[in-house]
Amino acid sequence: MIKRLALTFGIAALSLVPSLAHAAEGEQDPAIYPPGSSIDANGTAVECAGRIPMVTYEVTPTGFTPGADPVTYTLFDINKKQIGDPVPGQPLKGSFLYPGTTLDSNGDAVTWAGWDYINGIWVEVDNNTTIWRKGIYVRFDVNPTTTTFVAYPDDNPDCLPPGVQPPTRGQTPTQTGSIPTTGSNAPELFLQIGLLLLVGGGVFLIVSHRRKSSASAA
Repeated sequence: MIKRLALTFGIAALSLVPSLAHAAEGEQDPAIYPPGSSIDANGTAVECAGRIPMVTYEVTPTGFTPGADPVTYTLFDINKKQIGDPVPGQPLKGSFLYPGTTLDSNGDAVTWAGWDYINGIWVEVDNNTTIWRKGIYVRFDVNPTTTTFVAYPDDNPDCLPPGVQPPTRGQTPTQTGSIPTTGSNAPELFLQIGLLLLVGGGVFLIVSHRRKSSASAA
């Protein structure tokens, strides 16, 4: 009798192994996520205020009711390379900093993707954050998964560093401040000297002519 019960429990335990394996692989539990369950986040976009670029999102579940803070989001660049680590435990509706943006202790933005502060002005640079300005993919996981593309609004001045003007269509953003000049200004200096000599020579000829005319009259 005892052997028969042990055999029965053993078979039951073995039957659970595939289910546990599938759960570990992330398959949906049909008791929680019925067939046809899905999510979407079509309204995901970048919004900027006070020069702080934020990704705002709202995940809408269909066919199931998720628990509290069920969202995990993961960011990817346009080449599908992952940016940082997945961020779990997020609400269905929320926001987060656009990658490449950091804030100081006062809550003000101090860095932007693809920009660097050089010699007193913000300059576009080519580094590992530059590609993020071309937009990112955001994957939302609530067991069902959805991925959406988010474009970076370069035409919004609130999404750019201080002093940078939005680009016109087909161009890149420009710095409004003066850029320090380098090299020699010799051509302009020679032109100015030439003009001064020309004016001085004309004055000399006029004075000389008047003196000769006065001498002849005398």
